[in-house]
Amino acid sequence: GRVALTPGFRQALQYRDLLEAKLEFARLALPDVAQLLPVMLHAPDEFRRRSRIYSLFSYGRSVDDTPENCQATARWMRFTTALTRYEGQVLATRPEFARRRRLLDIGGNSGELALQLCRRHPALQVTVLDLPVVCRLGEQHVRGRPEAGRITFLPGDALAGPLPPGHDLVVFKSVLHDWPDAAAREMIRRASEALEPGGTLLIFE
Repeated sequence: GRVALTPGFRQALQYRDLLEAKLEFARLALPDVAQLLPVMLHAPDEFRRRSRIYSLFSYGRSVDDTPENCQATARWMRFTTALTRYEGQVLATRPEFARRRRLLDIGGNSGELALQLCRRHPALQVTVLDLPVVCRLGEQHVRGRPEAGRITFLPGDALAGPLPPGHDLVVFKSVLHDWPDAAAREMIRRASEALEPGGTLLIFE
């Protein structure tokens, strides 16, 4: 005579934000898969050109700070932030972070990874390098958190202009897979040159 949640459902409900993000992303991707499955299997480049889901991650709209661009950027940042909220908890256990003090997070998005790392490692200072609109939304995301004073957002482009010096750890988290091999190699080269002597380059995909 009553309705109740099962113990298994209660346990899964701890991850409601992650579940909702994955369901929403699947809903957006479903029309592309349903309508273009043969193209996806046999002509991936053509699929990328015709797929609507790829337009969601339109980084060109993350450069100029306009209300429309903020809205478009915030839409995909919601997905990446939900994933990072849980992936970051795993990454934060890496021993490299305990030995380092100044971290450069290239493509650090909303700063969620920076929050996770600063929460676990009180001596760590993090610079998040990302596109201007992403940085603006990231500042809003970390504002008011105890760790916010140790997180700096730096608008920039990892493929253009100098990377900020003075960091003994550089991290690429879920970034390099988005780029052609030549661009990924160039970002790795530039990041390696920007490291302090004896520093660490950490790639997490």
